[in-house]
Amino acid sequence: MDDGSCVVLVIHRTDPVLCYCRPGGSRWIRHEYRPESLVVDDRFGREKIIKAMAKLTAAGDAFYTFWDDKLATLQLSPEPRLSAFHVEDEPQRTNCYLVTRSRLVESCGKMFRVQFSYTKLCDRRIQRVEVHKLDRSTSTWVKKVTDLGNRVFFVSSGQFGASMAADELGLKPNCIYFSNPDDKGLYIYDMEQGTTSLRSPDPDVPDSMQPILLMPVT
Repeated sequence: MDDGSCVVLVIHRTDPVLCYCRPGGSRWIRHEYRPESLVVDDRFGREKIIKAMAKLTAAGDAFYTFWDDKLATLQLSPEPRLSAFHVEDEPQRTNCYLVTRSRLVESCGKMFRVQFSYTKLCDRRIQRVEVHKLDRSTSTWVKKVTDLGNRVFFVSSGQFGASMAADELGLKPNCIYFSNPDDKGLYIYDMEQGTTSLRSPDPDVPDSMQPILLMPVT
């Protein structure tokens, strides 16, 4: 990717403001968006929109984030433009999995959704992990992905999602590393085996401490 197509984006976490610049640029460009004009309904109002903007994920020439049951996109060229659209999904299983948590992950220029499903009675015990790929031409989450190839996904609750080459990190490929809120453990989901293992830090670390995943600068 050449520098002309790169952009550095900074999101204000409490105000509807973003700033961006391009490598070699001489100044930051400030843009203020209007959450009131983007409110979906009472369930997903101004404050939730601002919070969702803090979780933007870059893929191709746009940034993406979840807005309730929609996917929002932010494009900065030629001018900042923010919009939301409904993404068709495959039929969901009922009765068993009512609580879900999803995270966006960009990998090799493509957008993926990592979805964690919980049982009705316990929203802390993950029962199912699924990965879907976004088909931008049809605005559809396509059939479940079963193989990440030589990639590993990192998903941190409330932070970010990332994809890296497993062989460069010395990790087993085709796995998802993730953390849970108020939980000190690092969990590893094996896509091939369909199993989850736990890596727990020192027993002296309080159980309620949540790890912070740090990605190397590339």
